Amino acid sequence: MNNKYFFLLFLTVKFIYSQTFFTVPQNVWKFSVTEIHGNEKWKGHDGKTGWLSSYTLNGIKYNFRFNQNKNKMNLRSYAIDYGLTNDLTFSLRIAQFTSVSQNDSWSIKSDSSTKPMDELLSMYYPKERSSKGIGDLMLGLKYLLRGDPAWKTSKAKFSIFAGIDYVMPFAEDLIGFKSNDLIKGVPKQFLQLPLGEGVPKVRIKSFGEFYTRYKKRLVNVNWSLGINLPMRNQINPRITFLWIQDASMDSISQTIGDVIYKKGPSIEALISGQIEIIPKKLFVSGDVKWESSLQG
Repeated sequence: MNNKYFFLLFLTVKFIYSQTFFTVPQNVWKFSVTEIHGNEKWKGHDGKTGWLSSYTLNGIKYNFRFNQNKNKMNLRSYAIDYGLTNDLTFSLRIAQFTSVSQNDSWSIKSDSSTKPMDELLSMYYPKERSSKGIGDLMLGLKYLLRGDPAWKTSKAKFSIFAGIDYVMPFAEDLIGFKSNDLIKGVPKQFLQLPLGEGVPKVRIKSFGEFYTRYKKRLVNVNWSLGINLPMRNQINPRITFLWIQDASMDSISQTIGDVIYKKGPSIEALISGQIEIIPKKLFVSGDVKWESSLQG
């Protein structure tokens, strides 16, 4: 099983125009705009930063640890919620990446000089890329199973929900590879930082919150556990040399051709803490996300 751990250590600032509840009262519309600023750090299944890989080039084996971190992630999220009943809410979400950059780095080990592998990685994986644009669109339903959401004035200090989301791929995905489409001698695809996978998916989840108030400020601990079910779709493959011994870009492009992409299902879990600094306007939060593929 392929395990990936995502430690999303955000110092996030959220400016919103309504309170952040999982459901809203019946026949009530809620519109919110959330600004998120932060960084994303990767950790592999061994608990260390990045993931291990190996490659044989000209008969020499190289082992290396590859790391990709998202830096300066500035995200604006638009949300519309409508209470179908007091317990059932319809949601629409669309994200806008106002700016995001990714830094790729690696450490190489070999019995020979590591320079050839370092030069190859530098060509295929430019060390810093950036982008901005619209993210994916999400439609969802949320149903209250137990407890009360924070908008209710009750003694309950928790809530448990079930939900289903449909994610539509609106974000810019990876462009096609053209060996003659270059920027300063580097194929344009290598320099692009896609904002989405280009694959629609269904997400089924259970989630909830524990909450209290301290000096009239809301303090939340939120959790989520769900399964992602991606659908088939045709995408542009990322050209790389890591799975084929002939590292020529043209030969790789001819080898893979078009790809009908079917990503396997995955389980994801998330826990986050949130503290209200300025009532209904300013929050500070931190998140940890874990994801494991069910396709071996």
